[in-house]
Amino acid sequence: MTTPARKPVKKPPNMFFVFRAEFQAQARGGSVMSVSRAASAEWRQMSDKQKQPYADKAAELMRQYRAQKDQAERRQRAELWHRIGKMKRAGAVGDIDPQRLDEILETICGDI
Repeated sequence: MTTPARKPVKKPPNMFFVFRAEFQAQARGGSVMSVSRAASAEWRQMSDKQKQPYADKAAELMRQYRAQKDQAERRQRAELWHRIGKMKRAGAVGDIDPQRLDEILETICGDI
């Protein structure tokens, strides 16, 4: 049985794009280009203190992204170890010294 394809973890927006998404939601109507220009102009006029909430939100999104990415990588390593274990039990990797195979896998996958 094959596992369903997993979507890669999407990288989060930076603080400007967090601001732009909020700006676009408030500025209903107008073309994407005009909204983008207005958002950029307003962003350039903002002080660092005014930008801080967007920096905080972007940092939180980045923390969530890193946690999701780490979890996905651990899951991939565990699946690889599982597949290799099945291959070893089936004798599909019989020509390779099992101890050497474990060393190679450890190098590739690291600790689970």
